[in-house]
Amino acid sequence: MEALGRASGFIRRTCRKLDVGLLCKALAGLAGMGTLTLDLIVQTLGLMGHSTYSAQALCKRVGPGLERFLLAATTAVFRRHADEMLAQGSFSSFRRGLLQDSTTMALPDRFASAFPGCVSQSRRTLSQIQLQGVFDLVKLSLAQFSFSAFTRNDQAAAGDILAIARRGDLVLRDMGYFSIQIFARLIAAGVHFLSRLHASVRLYDPATGQPLNLARLLKKGERLDRRVRIGEERLLVRLVALPVPQAVADRRRHLSRRDCRANPSRDRLFLMNWSLFVTTVGGEIWSPLHVAAVYRLRWTIEIIFKAWKSHLRLEDLNTHSEPMLRLSFVTQLFHCTLTLWCWAKLQTRAGYASILRVAHVMSRCAALIACMILDVAPAQLLEGLLARLGRHRQRRDRQNLSEQLAALCAA
Repeated sequence: MEALGRASGFIRRTCRKLDVGLLCKALAGLAGMGTLTLDLIVQTLGLMGHSTYSAQALCKRVGPGLERFLLAATTAVFRRHADEMLAQGSFSSFRRGLLQDSTTMALPDRFASAFPGCVSQSRRTLSQIQLQGVFDLVKLSLAQFSFSAFTRNDQAAAGDILAIARRGDLVLRDMGYFSIQIFARLIAAGVHFLSRLHASVRLYDPATGQPLNLARLLKKGERLDRRVRIGEERLLVRLVALPVPQAVADRRRHLSRRDCRANPSRDRLFLMNWSLFVTTVGGEIWSPLHVAAVYRLRWTIEIIFKAWKSHLRLEDLNTHSEPMLRLSFVTQLFHCTLTLWCWAKLQTRAGYASILRVAHVMSRCAALIACMILDVAPAQLLEGLLARLGRHRQRRDRQNLSEQLAALCAA
């Protein structure tokens, strides 16, 4: 913890009063118990035997350094206990299987300057926060996550994967992250990838360098599996095209016609009959059907985000100020990561574990989990929280109910 604190800039000298380890433990215990407050953190520190520490002093420590430290600590703690789950079969040739995707949450409009979002129909700039996550399918753990404003879209975040991708890894992403420049850098680093093909990308014959008409190629058979070069960079990849059910193709065309920004050509409408993939994984490792089956696993991270937002109250944040918003968001991420770790352990031991059902159970047992992490009895936790947080605050402008009752009794 101390090494991570110094690396993140949160610790600059020897801590005299604040115990960093107990602070991490307190935040971990409070992660699933609703909106985070400074008073709640200070009271929890006191329950664990920490010396007297005020909410005002803690407020001064809340900032970018603490945010970086907690993100690094969360990733480090659960990475150490990750299990290898899919290291066989389709993933036996890869070190890791990295799924990258994002999810967006709405914030009060007053945070639009720090977290700008889209513009409403009334031309009002909304506030939205976007979480980028990378999930490792082999070890069933989070490999990376970060958050930023909604205006930093998936295309801008496409290069984030380069910070953690290593030789022998496999990267799976949707078309929002499609970038030939990033693909080229992944290939140079010895990293494999699998992605949907963007229909606007130009294809070239790898032998002659002549342009290829994909629609014309697909009219000759039911599926396609060949080497092509894509984009102006002429990047050499494997192209796989598989037909989809007629209902799926009709649904795609219907949605395309409803989009007022789109004006699809006849060839573009025809290509909606196919699932188009580009990858660097050779046919000796994956057949065309294997390519489609592996890509369907990309929905795993979508299910993870749904579990976090529907069951673990990821959007239940302290919006009193921007520093508290950031701190509460990072703290909630710890509870989400803990839940994902519990699901991975259950999947490893028993199999058939449901991410959504595990998240539902963890949300119902948040107080019990807090007692286990903080190493206190449930009665002790309840008594301590009531003793400090259940009291009226002293106010100069008016009397609270207890003061009014005391005055009436005295009269």
